Amino acid sequence: MRPSTWRFRIGAGALLTLTLACRAPSEVFEATWDRPGSNFSPEARAAFSLAMARLAADNAEGARSALSELVAADPENVEAGVWLQDVELLLLARSRRGLVPADEGLARLARDPDAEGALRRRYQRRAEDAPSVAAYVLAARLAPDARTALALLDGALALDPNSAWTHYARAHAWLLDDRLADRWSLAREALDAALRRDPGFLRARRLRAWMLAEEGQHEGARAALQAWLRASEGDPRVAAETRVEAQLDLALLWLLTGRPERARQALEALEGTPTGRARRLALLAVAEQEDGELQRSLEAVRRAELADRGSVLPRVQHALLAERFAGDPEAAEALWRKVAEHEGDATELGALVQGLRARVKVERAEAQRLRGGEGR
Repeated sequence: MRPSTWRFRIGAGALLTLTLACRAPSEVFEATWDRPGSNFSPEARAAFSLAMARLAADNAEGARSALSELVAADPENVEAGVWLQDVELLLLARSRRGLVPADEGLARLARDPDAEGALRRRYQRRAEDAPSVAAYVLAARLAPDARTALALLDGALALDPNSAWTHYARAHAWLLDDRLADRWSLAREALDAALRRDPGFLRARRLRAWMLAEEGQHEGARAALQAWLRASEGDPRVAAETRVEAQLDLALLWLLTGRPERARQALEALEGTPTGRARRLALLAVAEQEDGELQRSLEAVRRAELADRGSVLPRVQHALLAERFAGDPEAAEALWRKVAEHEGDATELGALVQGLRARVKVERAEAQRLRGGEGR
């Protein structure tokens, strides 16, 4: 899960309360369909659902046609515009395999040696020629770097300081601007501004859950993600794959908050789902080991490695097993170091959190060695 994809992949009134009985936060909100940038009439909502059904059925051309009609009817519908961009990018990617897009304009872009760059330039020209909030936000979404994106979003803010979409997009841009030491605080401010203007903004709610998890606020992230999963159930704006990824994130958060039985339940409910299979099995290995089921945990690790040999999570599970069951702390530390080395390459919430976990393990081992040396 990456900020740059805008697919955090959590309507009205978001309420954050404390459930005193379990001392854990809970969160409730409803997804909205009638806010600027995401305003769908009943007819538009039905047309959008049809477009999403076509996309799920791998009919990208049919989805593009339906989304193009929606955007033509309401150019300020950023939600529809974002999905149209995604489909255009998909069709351009397929054109590299010889599948020429049916749309003449997109077919011309496909002939460019840098088709995605040509699409980016087209959106930027639109924003320059006919400035609007939607035009600026969509151009910023494809911008080559955070600085360019933020400059475009400044234009959107000048037109409408209350645009939730603009503030949400700024949160993404700040997260990607690694030149700034305070980028996370700037992103939080922008995200809070988006949610004040649209408390039921699903994409902003999903980003909020991700940020909480990244900051180590696991209880809060778990509550936010559960609320997002409830609010987004059956929502055509959320792809089935995105919901599976969020359910895997939630399983990880159950594990990190000491509830392996809840993690196992969530993971078993996803059995047979192709999306995230390696990650599901890796997380299941942790849940099994927490209950002392060593053989079942090892079997899950082996299956995870077969499903995705490049995944960081099976390495995490090997380290955990060596540490907890094999009685081999040196081997465990070596494995944790390998995981920590891959932390910078990780892009999904689970890998990022686990990379942090690995670094903590390594630092603790080094601190223990120093204490041991001082005692000799």
